[in-house]
Amino acid sequence: MEEEEHEVYGGEIPDEGEMEGDLDPHNADVDMSTADDDAVQELDEMKKRLKEMEDEAAALREMQAKVEKEMGAVQDPASAAANQASREEADSRSVFVGNVDYACTPEEVQQHFQSCGTVNRVTILTDKYGQPKGFGYVEFLEAEAVQEALLLNESELHGRQLKVLPKRTNVPGMKQFRPRRFNPYMGYRSRRPYVPPYFYSPYGFGLRAMAQNFALKEIKPNTSKGRVTGISGPDRLTSSRDLVEETYYLFVRVVKVKELPWNAALGNCDPFVEITVGNYKGRTAYLGNKSNWNEVFAFRKERIQTSTMDIVVRERALPNDEFIGKICFNISVIPTRVPPDSPLAPQWYKLDDKTGISLGMGELMLAIWVGTQADEAFPNATNSDLTIVHGDSIVNTRSQVYMQPKLWYLRVSIVEGQDLVSKNKTPEVYVKANLGFVSLKTRVSSNKSLNPKWGEDLMFVAAEPFVESLILTVVEKQEDKTEVTLGKCEIPLSKVSKRNLPEAVGAKWYDLKQVVAEGSGQAKDAKFATKLSMKVSLDGGYHVFDEPVHVSSDFRPTFKQLWPGTVGLLELGILGATGLIPMKSRNGRGTTDAYCVAKYGPKWIRTRTAVDTFAPKWNEQYAWDIYEPYSVLTIGIFDNCHLHGEGMLVGPKDPKIGKLRIRLSTLTTDKLDSLRQQAVDILSMRLTRTEPPLRKEVVECMLDADAQMWSMRRAKANFERLKAVFGVFVNAWKVFGDLRKWKNGISSLKALLAGLIVVFYPTRVLLWGLAFLTLYCAVVVFKRFWKLPKAPPFMNVKLSLAESVNADDLDEEFDSFPSSKQGDVLRMRYDRLRSFAAKIMHMIGDLACHGERINSLWTREDPRAPWIFLVACYVAAGCIHCISDIDHPWDWKIIAGSVWLYVIRPPFLRRDVPSAPSIFFRKLPTKVDRLL
Repeated sequence: MEEEEHEVYGGEIPDEGEMEGDLDPHNADVDMSTADDDAVQELDEMKKRLKEMEDEAAALREMQAKVEKEMGAVQDPASAAANQASREEADSRSVFVGNVDYACTPEEVQQHFQSCGTVNRVTILTDKYGQPKGFGYVEFLEAEAVQEALLLNESELHGRQLKVLPKRTNVPGMKQFRPRRFNPYMGYRSRRPYVPPYFYSPYGFGLRAMAQNFALKEIKPNTSKGRVTGISGPDRLTSSRDLVEETYYLFVRVVKVKELPWNAALGNCDPFVEITVGNYKGRTAYLGNKSNWNEVFAFRKERIQTSTMDIVVRERALPNDEFIGKICFNISVIPTRVPPDSPLAPQWYKLDDKTGISLGMGELMLAIWVGTQADEAFPNATNSDLTIVHGDSIVNTRSQVYMQPKLWYLRVSIVEGQDLVSKNKTPEVYVKANLGFVSLKTRVSSNKSLNPKWGEDLMFVAAEPFVESLILTVVEKQEDKTEVTLGKCEIPLSKVSKRNLPEAVGAKWYDLKQVVAEGSGQAKDAKFATKLSMKVSLDGGYHVFDEPVHVSSDFRPTFKQLWPGTVGLLELGILGATGLIPMKSRNGRGTTDAYCVAKYGPKWIRTRTAVDTFAPKWNEQYAWDIYEPYSVLTIGIFDNCHLHGEGMLVGPKDPKIGKLRIRLSTLTTDKLDSLRQQAVDILSMRLTRTEPPLRKEVVECMLDADAQMWSMRRAKANFERLKAVFGVFVNAWKVFGDLRKWKNGISSLKALLAGLIVVFYPTRVLLWGLAFLTLYCAVVVFKRFWKLPKAPPFMNVKLSLAESVNADDLDEEFDSFPSSKQGDVLRMRYDRLRSFAAKIMHMIGDLACHGERINSLWTREDPRAPWIFLVACYVAAGCIHCISDIDHPWDWKIIAGSVWLYVIRPPFLRRDVPSAPSIFFRKLPTKVDRLL
């Protein structure tokens, strides 16, 4: 019996009890010889009913075939072609969903694919009895939603991994049939679908496709055609959205309301406004004691499926938010605003009742227009894409621009103290300095007197505005290892002099207040105070590094008058991302709420949050002034975990999805790690106080504050880089060894002749050889110039060992410090670290052995080695003196040529044993035998 296909729109699945009467007589195991008459009669009745059902089904199929034949006979070719094109267009917007749970409803499938786009229809195929087959189809309104739906392949729904593939178009008369082969033991084998191997996937999945996704790709977005240009140079004018795709939105600004008809009846009116555009709905806050709302709502126009918009005013005090009045707009006649036009002026609109008749009273002030994401009202508007975000969490999804505070180096030079009050005449005194959360201290004074001297500098990082104070404390160490405060001094940073050039700063004497305890136990400042000589200044002639030096985006000093002129304008268009992985679970399925952060110089930007999608589209553009061409732009993507009422500064952290850098040139400077850590801490504290805040983990990730943390993957990558650097010398030594062993006779002969020519004719080689070498280098560079990559340098997956990393290495790399793991996991990581460290220890030990052998030539580690080395030096000195007395133009050339002939002598003139000097060097003593 053939199966039938039905479309289910939320219908219930029949229970098992309804199917008890549908039995298969071929699978029934009935012993007719021992059955009684009642059982035989019941079986006959069942066969009769089944026969009637089969006849009825055959008649229905025959009638359906007849109707289809008649319809096909009268259908003209044009209509058939149109229907076929319509089916192909619908199939291009549909996906096949396999391995669907039998208890899953179409509403649950629609909710699972809602993040990909607007779902038009969900079809779950069933058999003739209404039982689902376990697969179906999802049709979208937009063809672009298919690509996002394919990313949900192998996602879980009801505990099952879904199989999502593009829907293929069925061609009439082309149904594929493959006969089943007969098995003498198992009968006919069931037909199984062909599954392509994992390394050949037409949909982009598999290992090869994953490896290709890491490469830098060139795309052609549908950006605006022209650029608004002005004068040439860094001050040129550019349009604000010429690098991104324009996205049109329907903006509705709700300002205020007046003369509501329910004011007199209630006495206390608390209205709110509800905006309905198709399937999207926006709602203002309750008016309360405020005079107006002044709220803006943005609805993406490409997702609007209706031609009208309803704006309803409701009353909170009435039951079920009773209807007061409404206003209906035709979306097609709403005007379009193009910046830099001034904002559209709001207007008063009269309210109508439910039937569309004017109420005669009650007006609502609105401003309605169509614009793009370049509109100044867009950043603070309530977006229609944020349907799952409510309340105060909406502010955490908006885009924002941050300016980090200006950082200064605070230099504190502790010179000396005078007239310290101490019971000990030779006290051990040091100075402790505190600025905010940073505490530094000097060493103990060298003279150990009541007038101690230090002469030591302490460096801090301070941020504007200067609201903190520098606190210095003179501390004495007692013999019982306790510490006593001898005096304290507080210097407000706002009163510290600023130094813009490296000029000398004069020392000043600061009074130290001595803290004594009263009889009641409270502390007070004594009238008598000692003095401390110090040089305190804010140095503005240097740049405070908050990023790693080799990937820094700014090198300007703090003092603005020392800044160089701008050399250009950096424009960044953030279009979107694809192929993001699920970062958390929501409603039983994986999801990601991604936002992007970019940093260049003191300017930070944060895009809006793309909610519940693995292929977010931001289409936001930003610009920076460039003062230094040798700089790096850092971009990171993070997952927003604060969309449902969680505090932005508490609760879960925003995990890092990925980070990349766009290098403008090569940077080479020194490192200032300790002061950079102070700068990172200050910026983290300041930027978390913004709205919406940049969380501490986001700032630390963008500034590479975790670069000092251990990572097995980075350790292996750096070890491979070190091997590659020394590999050049190792390969050169191997080539030289092959020449000495004459493995290639022609190459060895060429090397021998070339060495002799260099020795006997150095002047000609110098004159002609250098010219030929430079010309050869120029030709090589010219040939390679056209093969240089046009795109900026990108993250190297092979160099980073990202393809060979395992899950445990990544878990260890993203683990917190101290580790949150326990037990066997830590033991396994420790053993793996020991095995890796053993290789490093062995390599360092070999280098130390070679260095100790060299040092033993002039030390008394071996009593005989220094004497042998001394005799060899005397012999060499005598030979060189004798050669220098020979009055012959080729004296040195003959010796050098003889040495070269000895080194490159053929194998039949040498013995395959180590030379005497190498044996002597290897037998020199080392300290490895003294190690425990």
